[in-house]
Amino acid sequence: MEPHTYSDQELLSDLFGFFPTRLSDGLYDLMNACIYNVFDGITEKLTSTCPEKEFEIEEALRSFEKQIEMELDAAFNTFQDYLLGSVLAVPRTIDVRYDDITGIRTDLSEEHEEVLDESLDKASSMQGELSSMDEYSQILSFLSQVPEKHEVIDIEFSTENIILKTSNQKREHFK
Repeated sequence: MEPHTYSDQELLSDLFGFFPTRLSDGLYDLMNACIYNVFDGITEKLTSTCPEKEFEIEEALRSFEKQIEMELDAAFNTFQDYLLGSVLAVPRTIDVRYDDITGIRTDLSEEHEEVLDESLDKASSMQGELSSMDEYSQILSFLSQVPEKHEVIDIEFSTENIILKTSNQKREHFK
């Protein structure tokens, strides 16, 4: 059997227990939180030092903050490309085989995977439909007891009788 070819993200998520992009996203969020805390501190310090110039200080810092955000975003994109493309990249020469996938077919083509994905999607949507049908069935179960409690005549007979009377009225009306 040919080994399963893992994508970098798949292999690393198996090894780490999370997607590597979560690591870089977390670092990005931390970087932004630090920068915003620094700007909040600078703004607070400068406006408390010169309260009469508060508007000008805040306006200048807002402009500077936007510039810093753009520069940091560009620098972080470069860092993220390096982190995911070099540091956390899995060399293509590694032959990865896991003991826990013995007996499982791993040589599926993309077409096979698409068919399996569609089948799984259908099955999961049907599961949702079945559970909602069970819920409706439970909610409406009292309806089966109504005829007995209120001594209603047979529903089929009542329905046929209504249909018959309606069709008779239609005939008389259109004569």
